[in-house]
Amino acid sequence: NYTPRGGSDYELWVIRDGEPRSLGVVRPDDEGRLSILVGDFGTPAAFALSREPAGGARGGPPTTVLSVGAVPG
Repeated sequence: NYTPRGGSDYELWVIRDGEPRSLGVVRPDDEGRLSILVGDFGTPAAFALSREPAGGARGGPPTTVLSVGAVPG
């Protein structure tokens, strides 16, 4: 269940060349599941999910990283 704590949101990141780039705030559905559709963003090395203050990281790097997953390549 990915329901965030009050006053916070989840943000999805793509990591390429060692640099995180925000794909935006993601919000769970009524069942607490997360799903998103993204466009072409090149060849990522990894994705990360962070918990941020409500509204997201506001242009900064991720703060509280909850999960990172490498992309096989």
